[in-house]
Amino acid sequence: MGTLTPVRPFAILASTPNENKQPTGDERMDALRMNLELMGYRIEDSRREFREEIAASREEFRERNDLLMKAISDLLVATGAIATRVERIERKIA
Repeated sequence: MGTLTPVRPFAILASTPNENKQPTGDERMDALRMNLELMGYRIEDSRREFREEIAASREEFRERNDLLMKAISDLLVATGAIATRVERIERKIA
């Protein structure tokens, strides 16, 4: 449901026909209930956004981890090849 901005609890009561009338207890409770409901929607939206960001971060971490593991593997292969060459050269010299 998109991001909603909570209303001031009694802002909705400003449209009552008698501007000087104090809101009743029921009207106040309705306004408070509406404000809490709107805040609840914002909390749910924030949770959903955070979950999406965390999932994206995890995926990015996995991709970087895969690249790092491949680079390490390539370095180990190259190191092994260099060690083999050094051994051959040492045998020729000896």
